[in-house]
Amino acid sequence: MAGVGDFPTMATGSEDLGSGWIRFQSSNNLDKFLEKHKPSKETDPNVFWIYVQSPQIPAKTPTELTGVLDQWNQLTDSGAEVTPEDVKALAAAAGFTTGKWMVFRKSQAVDEAWSIIAKATIEGRLGTAAKVSSRSSAQDTQGQKHVICVYTKDFTDTEDVFRVEKELRSLDINGPLWYKADIYTTLGIYAKNPWGLRPSLHNTDS
Repeated sequence: MAGVGDFPTMATGSEDLGSGWIRFQSSNNLDKFLEKHKPSKETDPNVFWIYVQSPQIPAKTPTELTGVLDQWNQLTDSGAEVTPEDVKALAAAAGFTTGKWMVFRKSQAVDEAWSIIAKATIEGRLGTAAKVSSRSSAQDTQGQKHVICVYTKDFTDTEDVFRVEKELRSLDINGPLWYKADIYTTLGIYAKNPWGLRPSLHNTDS
């Protein structure tokens, strides 16, 4: 996919960004965009994500992560214990502090949840941006589940992270939510990783 980390390459004048991304353009009508690009109906095998960005809270995207990966490799190759604080320090040094709440929905329920979250993102009620996986990519997951990612600008800002979670709950986004820092994805920190790190920083239920 195009772009750095979890974000598409920023482009203007077109919804289709190529490399699997469809992005809402602020000059367009949001309701028409959501009707045209329903995640449950998006079966194009070349489309993986549908994306909206808050005009009130610009997304912060790093341009270079090679140094982070080099430092991470040095740390993990040293044999020293790797801690969450080590990852946090790498993120802060690189300015790569974005994170996201993850909402999971099956195809029959994803369109409503995505519409609510996309509108709230554009209104500035949530975080910096949001994206949802397409039906074509959800078909490769167990139970055909889509993931909706709701981004915040700084995973170390716990107050803001949980402000967004509280706002999601006020929008009737129920069920389990998981929060993950994007740098964990970039560094390959998933479940059962060799460093014994927990991939998600927070999880809540309602």
